[in-house]
Amino acid sequence: MKRVLRLFLVLVLMLAFTTCAYATSYDLLKTNFAQGGNPTNKKCIIGSGHLYTGPCRILSINFFSAAAGDIVGIYDSDDPIYKITDLEFEMGISANFTNAPPIYPQAPFVKGIRILSTSATSITTVVFDY
Repeated sequence: MKRVLRLFLVLVLMLAFTTCAYATSYDLLKTNFAQGGNPTNKKCIIGSGHLYTGPCRILSINFFSAAAGDIVGIYDSDDPIYKITDLEFEMGISANFTNAPPIYPQAPFVKGIRILSTSATSITTVVFDY
């Protein structure tokens, strides 16, 4: 009986150390978006501007503003000129000091993320991986 108990304890310890070994090397397993990896990044911007350059996949978008009727456009572009052909998503609010319902598009962007808002004080949050 003691041998069985010792064997059981040895197996439990081996499994515990194996798990710890994998946990310490997790950073080595991360890859970039082109290789199928998904280290996520969250960025916020107040008003309009450039958020990210390069290919990525947008996981979620949230928009908050102070005035009813404010709108934000999310563009797949790295160009400072906002072309309508690059517009991917548009969100707006209908009540003061509210959020638009967040969207979760899982959308691939090729060039980067640019934000164009009708309000200089609105906040747009984008969660993406690359």
